[in-house]
Amino acid sequence: MEDVMWLDDGSTKSEMSSQIRAFDWATTELGAIERWPASLMTIVGVLTAAAWPMLVWWGEESIQIHNDATRRDLLADRHPRALGAPAAEVWARAWERLGPVVMTVRAGGGSVVLDDVPLDDRRRCSFALGPVPDGRGGIGGVLVIARETTASASLLEVHREHLRSLFMNAPSPIAILRGPQYIVELANEAMAAAFDRKPADVQGRSAFEVVPDARPIFEPLLAAILATGETKTLKELQYRTEVAADGTLLGRYANGLFAPLRDLYGNIEGVLIIAVEITDEVRARNEMQRLRGEAEAANRAKDEFLAMLGHELRNPLSPISTALHVMRLRGMAGHELDVLERQVGHLTRLVDDLLDIARAIGGKIELHRRDIEIAELVDEALEVASPLLEQRRQVKEVEVPRRGLGVRADRERMVQVISNLLTNAAKYSDPGSRITIRGTRTDDTVRLSIRDRGAGIAPEMLARVFDRFVQQAQTLDRARGGLGLGLSIVRSLVELHGGRVIAASEGVGRGSEFTIELPASERVSTPSPGSTAKDPGERPPTPQKKILVVDDNEDAASMLCDALEQLGYQVAVAYDGPSALRIAPAFAPDVALLDLGLPVMDGFELAERLRGQQPPAKRPHLVAVTGYGQDADRQRSSSAGFERHLVKPVTIDLVSRVIAELVGGREHAA
Repeated sequence: MEDVMWLDDGSTKSEMSSQIRAFDWATTELGAIERWPASLMTIVGVLTAAAWPMLVWWGEESIQIHNDATRRDLLADRHPRALGAPAAEVWARAWERLGPVVMTVRAGGGSVVLDDVPLDDRRRCSFALGPVPDGRGGIGGVLVIARETTASASLLEVHREHLRSLFMNAPSPIAILRGPQYIVELANEAMAAAFDRKPADVQGRSAFEVVPDARPIFEPLLAAILATGETKTLKELQYRTEVAADGTLLGRYANGLFAPLRDLYGNIEGVLIIAVEITDEVRARNEMQRLRGEAEAANRAKDEFLAMLGHELRNPLSPISTALHVMRLRGMAGHELDVLERQVGHLTRLVDDLLDIARAIGGKIELHRRDIEIAELVDEALEVASPLLEQRRQVKEVEVPRRGLGVRADRERMVQVISNLLTNAAKYSDPGSRITIRGTRTDDTVRLSIRDRGAGIAPEMLARVFDRFVQQAQTLDRARGGLGLGLSIVRSLVELHGGRVIAASEGVGRGSEFTIELPASERVSTPSPGSTAKDPGERPPTPQKKILVVDDNEDAASMLCDALEQLGYQVAVAYDGPSALRIAPAFAPDVALLDLGLPVMDGFELAERLRGQQPPAKRPHLVAVTGYGQDADRQRSSSAGFERHLVKPVTIDLVSRVIAELVGGREHAA
């Protein structure tokens, strides 16, 4: 309310300011006075302070606001009904001439002077009309200066004192410049104060003596107004710089209206400048932009850190995982080996969860969907979760029909969702307990529920169970482990599929049930005979194939080499790009397994040069084996000619299956 109190603060001794303040503007197009734009408030302050008839017609209906001089000299008995009324009704006799001009001004036609307009049978009037910005880039209304017609005399010369009194009391910075030298004829207190001056120090001097730094901006603008008569606006003009207490340079900003002033014959005699201070708004926006930029930079740094963290953690995991597999191939067994394999798998899942949640937050998860039966997804998820289920001796009840529950899904991601829920059920249930997996369909929705009889969920946790880093209270030993990301990843992936996931529990100690709902698909095809993948651990039945392994992590390279040799492949190893290029021509590999983050020459350059060494028919199949697993990394490797992108730690089963797919009897791609 403080921004409108000046309307009746008594400083202008204006009766109309009180009437305007008391009027019920909510009944008009303008709405409540507290919501008027700053430009309208400024114009109303100007006209209520004026001793000369002035009024504003605002909005589509040209709602009228006028001052004491207009009421006294022009309206007579049409006041008070003229206040807040459409101008076409107030000036009915004159509207035939005024109406088209108002439309022209509102359409951006600039300022216009109309002379000798009949008000009634006896009286005639001259009107000077100019556009008033609405503060949003458009024109909100028309400012009108009116007077009864006289034979001659310049409007500025005859009423100079009226203009002075008008501007001196206005709340916003206002000035009049005259002539080609842009002499400051009038400048109110607000305008002078904007430049730390007094009106007497400004008036009578060239505007460019007062603010010499503004000449490059203002001189072309003022010249255009004097030449064309068009009204101009400048937005977010930095009109000065000030030094903050900490020494920082801060700009001061204003929006400015620059309108031509004409005499009664239409000649341009000067330029009217009305400014609206917007420093606080601009500084606030600039600060928001700065903070947003810092947040975006921090987010990018976080993504880069997580990608590097994943790479650095996966690199040592890969040779450990491969070494364990080699030990199995050599017939080794024992409790210690089981422990190592479980813990490597656990650490791998933690790394994957961190990277997946970063992708989900950044909207970088891409789905590769196809139509598939939910039963196939459950089968694969049970394979992933089976080590934990078997370790805890838990009983699985699977009630999922083999047909009729088709969905359109990314196979890998949906298996991840179901296996996450199965793993969760296993962790939070007692050894030997029962876990039920049930699939049903209702109309166009396929539902898959996973129910356990374990720890259950407290009522206050149900609403938060899918939030990131949220976990139900655990004992000090954190026996169940985890980062509190699994369920958040589940929700993100299910929602990306156009579905939802629901958690339910009757309370702590009474088990829990998670239900996935997905849109049903009718286009699931029956798998063709022989499409099931072969046992990846079996030796390749085809003639011995040659595999080139290139990795600067010598442990990872040597372990992968040992494992592949155990499976019957002929293997050559290099630890950098140049060495690989020396080995490749004589070795002639069928498949090249390349790390991407190699020294001297990265994996992308190495791939290009390996392909260039051989004619198309003899080029090796390229497989990326890397710690970088973001979608952007996969896209880049695909564009570089890699046929597969494997993320460390890779199992020897997966590597063997990929090699078999690439060299299993088909010709090399040209």
